[in-house]
Amino acid sequence: MSIFKRKRAEKQPQDTLREDNLVDIEPYAPHQGLSAAPYREPQVMTELKTDFRTHVSEFLDKTSPDQYNSKFTDNIVNRAREQAMRDLEIQRTEHYRVIERAITSLWRGDEHHYQNLLGDYDREYEQIEKDLGNCRRMLHKGTAYEEYDQEV
Repeated sequence: MSIFKRKRAEKQPQDTLREDNLVDIEPYAPHQGLSAAPYREPQVMTELKTDFRTHVSEFLDKTSPDQYNSKFTDNIVNRAREQAMRDLEIQRTEHYRVIERAITSLWRGDEHHYQNLLGDYDREYEQIEKDLGNCRRMLHKGTAYEEYDQEV
């Protein structure tokens, strides 16, 4: 029994996910990858990260803080956080607008495409009805149904 197990183990490839085995798979939905640009870090937070030490060192140099001034940095951070949240909310609104605009344009494009197809099908249907009427008249020529075809 152990001989067969060893042979099965030897037959299985060791590394099945090598780079040369990877294949790109196209998404099923044609517009699946549609999305807005990623959120950007608000400018206020970027400035706070780069200038925080200078703000604190300036404050400490210009004042003689005591135990009651410990909340100074909290105010700076809270102010920056509130501004950053407002900036992110503006970005969020813009992202929704971009996505809705893209989806709306896709819907309008699809609607225009299918309206054109519907017009083509209507013209084709009218032509088929006309050809069918001609065939029916030829088939009924000289029979009792000829008078009926003329009425219709």
